[in-house]
Formats: sequence, C-alpha cells, structure tokens
Amino acid sequence: MKLKGKKALITSGNSGIGLATARLFISEGAEVAITGRDQQTLEEAVAELGSKAHGYRADVTVAEDRKKLFADLAKDPGATETPIWKRGPRANATQEESTKLSDFFSSTVPLGRWGKPEDLAKAVLFLASDDSSYINAVELMVDGGLTGAPFGAPILRG
Repeated sequence: MKLKGKKALITSGNSGIGLATARLFISEGAEVAITGRDQQTLEEAVAELGSKAHGYRADVTVAEDRKKLFADLAKDPGATETPIWKRGPRANATQEESTKLSDFFSSTVPLGRWGKPEDLAKAVLFLASDDSSYINAVELMVDGGLTGAPFGAPILRG
C-alpha cells in the first residue's frame, strides 16, 4: 500500500478525476477529505468511498469556504499530507458542440483518446507516494503524448 497512514485533501473529490483519485488513494491505504460544491453528490461520494472518506461542502474558489474548510480539517481528519488542487472552468457547450470538440481533440492526441479520470489518478498516486521521493522540479505531463510527441497524433498520420 503506497499511501498507508497518509491523509489527503482532494478538492472536487465528489466527481470525475477527484473521485477517481479518492477511490485509488483509499485503495492504497489513505484517509481522504474530499470537497464538493453540491451537497447531494458529496454525500453520495462519501457513501461510496466508505469510512476512510470525509466530505466537506466547499467551493475552494471562495475565500470564506476555504477558511472554514481548513478550520474543519484541523479537527477532523487532522493535517493532510498530500493536498491535491483541481483547477479549470467548465465548458458551456451544447452536447453536439462538446462531441465535435471531443472528437477533434482526440484526433490530436497521439494515443487517440481522451484521458480517463483513472489515468490521471494513477499519476497523482505516484506523485503522492514515496515512489516519487526523488522527483524534484519536474512537470509530469499526463496528456497521452500530446506534449512530447505531437507529430504522432492520428490527425497527422495521414
């Protein structure tokens, strides 16, 4: 177990990449504190994750929510050792626009597909575990080869 005895804060841990990361961290022995803006999905995620998960309704872009979150975390489950922050706005596209964009984007990625939440969660697990103890000053691109091998993309293969 790579994270036995560790505690992690996973923002937006009630869905998507955050939830996949919380599942993986718990399976590797961690106790997690997850946040979410929607109380119902937060409660559902905590119920799914079990006793090793603690849910906090918070929007980390709001200063007052962050203050309350950190005050609550100081009490339960205690100090975290592997904070993970999620960034980025959500697109306001129609389903058709979203599908078109997804298909185009996938064709520009050398692996030919979008990354799954579990793909990113595994990279996060590596960085949060002692396996990465000698990693320093590196940007780990988890992008299907888009950054390192852009000419291998399906759209450019002919």
